[in-house]
Amino acid sequence: MKIKDGYFIFLIIIILLIFNTAHSQVKPCGQREKLWIDLYRGEPLDLQDIVEDIKTVQVIYLCEIHSIERHHNLHNDIIQKLIDNNKSIVLGLEQMEAFNQGELDNYNNNKIDFNGLAEKTKWNERWSNYQDYKVIIENVRKTKGRIIALNARSEIVKKIGQKGLINLSKEDRNELPLIIDTRNADQNKLLNMILGVHAMMDPANLQTIIEAQTTRDEMMADIIYKNIKLLKENEVIVAIGGSMHFAYGFGVPGRVKKRIPSVKERIIMFSESGDLVLSPAEKAMAREIDITHEDLRFIKNPIADYLHIIEPEGKQENE
Repeated sequence: MKIKDGYFIFLIIIILLIFNTAHSQVKPCGQREKLWIDLYRGEPLDLQDIVEDIKTVQVIYLCEIHSIERHHNLHNDIIQKLIDNNKSIVLGLEQMEAFNQGELDNYNNNKIDFNGLAEKTKWNERWSNYQDYKVIIENVRKTKGRIIALNARSEIVKKIGQKGLINLSKEDRNELPLIIDTRNADQNKLLNMILGVHAMMDPANLQTIIEAQTTRDEMMADIIYKNIKLLKENEVIVAIGGSMHFAYGFGVPGRVKKRIPSVKERIIMFSESGDLVLSPAEKAMAREIDITHEDLRFIKNPIADYLHIIEPEGKQENE
């Protein structure tokens, strides 16, 4: 498959925070054909069938491309159906850094509203499209759920991407999980392929960039692990994050499983289907690479448990 203006460029730019990104615009969905697929059984199914399955697990990973509105809408649909099935949501957000959990707790406890949360955490500076998550987190709070911040501090991650974990100050290192394991060979092989899309990528810096990605994964996994131990009978953790943090069970899910091998989890993926439009600046930072089906066959797991796909915009008019 050709990867230039598509799935992975925007993710890597956002995930690694090496460069600032603009908030990309997306095309409207229109009346396009849609389908849910069980990737283990290779069969189509309804969303309610998925909900019947995922309401039995402890952690649900909802993948996204951060700026695609359709993904946020589907997240909200899934969360609402879980609520309708008497599940209480513990919503984990990649989009909020863990050092702001105190302010997020004030929001959870109705001491501040959404705008107050954004102001006190400077959310607009730290995550440009934070408003896209308002409907979801307001719904979770309204239904007596709680929201947890998952991400590592962006300044620390940027330092790691530039100079490596070994050069962090003691103060910065103490803010991160004790173990940050960068030895996942399959994940690293995939990252090696994907990072080639970046026009300014220096191969000499690849290891530190992988360390930066791994740091985010370990931070999110550690927080999810701690919250799994606190789950009440009717609670489920729903984690929202960029697809490359969850895809194939690499990243966060695999690191949670190392901490709790018996954890019950599901990963839900959403297609891009041509809905991502990169800004001129983002396009300038990208170069075209080929990642073929054969290239990916070393990966043992499907990309997710369930996949939502939608017909690419304009295809129906061309057929």
